[in-house]
Amino acid sequence: MGVLNAAMTQVDAQVLTHGWRSETVISEVYTDVEVTVSRRGSTELQLVSETAYETYCAAQDTATNPSCTDPGCPAVPNLNSLAEMQTVRDAVGQIITRDVDPPTFSLLGARGVSENMLSVTLQLNEPGTAYCRATRTDAGPPVLQISHIVQAGFLATNDATVSSIIDIDKLADRPTEAPLTRSTAYDIVCWAKASYCKAMHF
Repeated sequence: MGVLNAAMTQVDAQVLTHGWRSETVISEVYTDVEVTVSRRGSTELQLVSETAYETYCAAQDTATNPSCTDPGCPAVPNLNSLAEMQTVRDAVGQIITRDVDPPTFSLLGARGVSENMLSVTLQLNEPGTAYCRATRTDAGPPVLQISHIVQAGFLATNDATVSSIIDIDKLADRPTEAPLTRSTAYDIVCWAKASYCKAMHF
């Protein structure tokens, strides 16, 4: 890492001490280098999804410049100045982390509203689409693939600000499908995907 000199700014010190780094050998000079960052700041906080970050990058020599005796020689090891790091920061611009977390149901409930109709009330924690399917309780624990839930055809788009309702009157929304049987217990299985195709199964 090298010794932090007195002229080094606080940002310089933070980049070197707490930043993520990639060391480059001589054969990799003038080639692209990938640095992966998953935490931020001196407190080592995890990055937050869907959040914009400014990125400061610095490069530091491994050379010792043994023949450099002129007082005008830069301090060893050579390090980018804060102004140079700010130029790179501005050129890169803000980087927004991806949203990789699936949506969750902040509200989910179901009830029978007629002899052959079940009503599901739901709300997601982010905008997305929810799919639900009914299965007979006496058929045993439901073992359904996601495609089975989606293909049932009962869905609602939810904006995460108010609840949505899905009315289910058949096991699948097909013209040839028989209606639900009155006085029969049903299990409801729901699955949701966000606007970016992430999914949550419940």
